[in-house]
Amino acid sequence: MKGVLGRASAALAGAVSLAAGASGQLSESEAEEVRLVSVLRNGDFTEPRTPGIPGFPWWKTVGDPGELVGDVGAFELKLTGANASVLQPIAAYAPWIDRVRLRCRVRGGGVLTVSGGNVIARTASVRGAPETFDAEIGEWRDPGAPLRPRLILQLSGDSDVGDPIESYWSSVEVLVPLPCPIEAALREEILGHLDAVLSIVLARALDREGDVHLPFVTRDFDAVTGETVGPARRSVGDVAFHELLLRASRAAPERGWDARVAEFLDAYAERCVHPETGLPRRWDPVEDRPLDDRPVEIRRAMGFLLDVADHGPSEWRERALALVERMARTVLARGVLPDGEVAVKYRPADGQPFFDVPQLRRLDVVEPLARLAAVTADDAFAKTLLRTAEEACLTLEYDHYWPGDWRNIDPGFDDNYGHYGGRATSMWQAHPENRVFRSLAVSGLERYAPLWRDALRYGGNVAADQVRCWKIFRDVAALEPSYLDGVTTLLDAAADSHFRGQQTGAGAWIDTTVQGFYPRSLPVGDVGGVPQNLLAGLGMIYDEGLPELRSDDTRAMFTAVLRTTVERFRQPHGFVEHRLAGDGAANPGLSGSLRLCLGLIDMLEQLSG
Repeated sequence: MKGVLGRASAALAGAVSLAAGASGQLSESEAEEVRLVSVLRNGDFTEPRTPGIPGFPWWKTVGDPGELVGDVGAFELKLTGANASVLQPIAAYAPWIDRVRLRCRVRGGGVLTVSGGNVIARTASVRGAPETFDAEIGEWRDPGAPLRPRLILQLSGDSDVGDPIESYWSSVEVLVPLPCPIEAALREEILGHLDAVLSIVLARALDREGDVHLPFVTRDFDAVTGETVGPARRSVGDVAFHELLLRASRAAPERGWDARVAEFLDAYAERCVHPETGLPRRWDPVEDRPLDDRPVEIRRAMGFLLDVADHGPSEWRERALALVERMARTVLARGVLPDGEVAVKYRPADGQPFFDVPQLRRLDVVEPLARLAAVTADDAFAKTLLRTAEEACLTLEYDHYWPGDWRNIDPGFDDNYGHYGGRATSMWQAHPENRVFRSLAVSGLERYAPLWRDALRYGGNVAADQVRCWKIFRDVAALEPSYLDGVTTLLDAAADSHFRGQQTGAGAWIDTTVQGFYPRSLPVGDVGGVPQNLLAGLGMIYDEGLPELRSDDTRAMFTAVLRTTVERFRQPHGFVEHRLAGDGAANPGLSGSLRLCLGLIDMLEQLSG
C-alpha cells in the first residue's frame, strides 16, 4: 500500500523471505515470502493538522502536549520531561512478533517504550545513545516479558533528578512482517476455505423436514460436532445464502456452484413466488406450505433475481428477469405513495403494502426498480420505473440531512449514507448519466469525506460497518474519476485504522468499533467475532480501479487477518461466530461460517478478474 497519508515509502517496506510454521518457528520447508509493512502513520510528523483539533494526526497524547519544531520535511516532535509522551497502537502478526522492526531518530534525552497488552516488554532509554535507533524487538526486549501481538509504541521525554530534559523525535517507523502469498496462491487458499464452508452448509443446513426436501436453509449446525442445533425454521425462502453462492460461482465457475444456484431457483420460483401477485413469499418447510399472509421485505429477492438475470445460470437469466418484472409491476400498482415514497414490505397474498419499516429502508425497493429500468426491453415500462425511482430520490433529498461530526461521524455515516448513498450509487451505476442519482451519492461523499478523514486521523468513532461506505466511495470514484485521488487517500487511511484498531490484545481481529484508536465494543451495531467487515473491506479495495491500493501491502494485511481468523474461529464443522461455549453447550456454526464467506468472496472477486 503506497504511502498517501503519512505512511512510509514502499522502498523502506520492501519484501523479505521468512518461514513460519504454526508454532512461529522458521523452517526451510515452510518458507514463504512475506511483506515488511509500515504500520505506523505520520512518523515524520509532516501530515497537516486540522485547525481546532488538538494533538497530532494518528498520535494519542498523554500528559503535556508536545510541539513541532523545524521546517516542513524536517519536523521533529519536541517532548519536555517525563510527563510528556505520544503513543500509537500497532497491529502485528503473532507468529513473527519478535521480528517487528522499530526505527527512529532522537536528539536529547528520551524513552522509547513498547508494550503488549498490560505487559511492558521493554523500555529502552535512548538518552546519550546514538542519534538513530534501529532494531527488531526480539533483539532488545526482555525475554522474560512476552509480547502480545497488539503493541503500543510510546515516545516520552525524560528527566534528570527531577529536572525535565528535552527530547526531539523524528523519522519514527514500525515495520511488521506479514504473510504475502502471490495472487494465485491466495486465490487457492480462499477457495479452499470456501469449498469447505459451502460444502458444510449445503450438507447440514438445508431442508430435511416434511415430505419434500428443498434447497432452502432451514437449520443451524454445531461447528464442533456437526450435529443439528435447535428446531427447524418455520419460515424460509430468504436468498442470503444463495446470493453468496451466486457470487462465488461467478468468481470461480470451475467449482460448479452454479448448479446449486439453479437448483435453488427451481424451488424458489415454484414455492416462494406467489402465483397471482408475483411477490416473494416465505415457505414453511415442516408443513410444506406457503405463508401467503406474512408480509415480506422484497428488496433482497428483487436484487438477487436481477443478479441472476445478469450473470446467473444461463437457463435462468430470462426467467429471472421475467420474475422481477412481475414483482415491479405489482410495486408500481400498489406500493407508490403520492409523495413518491415506495413501500418495501408487501403481503404476498394480495399485494397490500406496509410502511412499518425503519426510515433507512426508504430506497430499498427503489434501487431494484432503477436497475430493472436499465435492462427491461419494455421502453414504456422502463420510463415509468425510472421516473418512480427519481421521484423517490428527490423526495428523500428534500427532507433529509447528513448528520454527524468528526468525533461522532456514525451513525450518520455508516447508517444514513451507508444505506441511502449505497442505493443511490447502485442506481447511478445503472444509469451513468442520471443527475438525480449522482446528486444524492455525491452530496453524502462531499459531506462526509473531510469528517471521515479527521475521524480516522484523530481517533473519532470508527464503526466496523463503515466498510459499506468504502464500497460507495470506491464506486463513486469509478463513476467520476475526479474523486479518485481523495478517495484513495481515505481508503488507505481507513484500512490502516480498521487493521490496527480492530485487533484484540490476543492477536485476533474482530468486528468492533474503534474509538481513540482502540477497540471499543458498543451495545448497538457491533457483533464482534469473525471480522467479516475487515476482510470484506481489504478485499474490496484490492481493486484494479484503485492501483495504489491493489498492492502487496493490502494483500499481506488481508492474509494476516484471514489466517489469524482461521486459527481463532475455525472448528471441525465450520466457524464459530464468537468463542466456544462451555459446559457442553452448542456452538452454532452457520452465522460465523457465512460471515467468513462474505469477506472471502470480496477478495476472490478481485483475484478472479
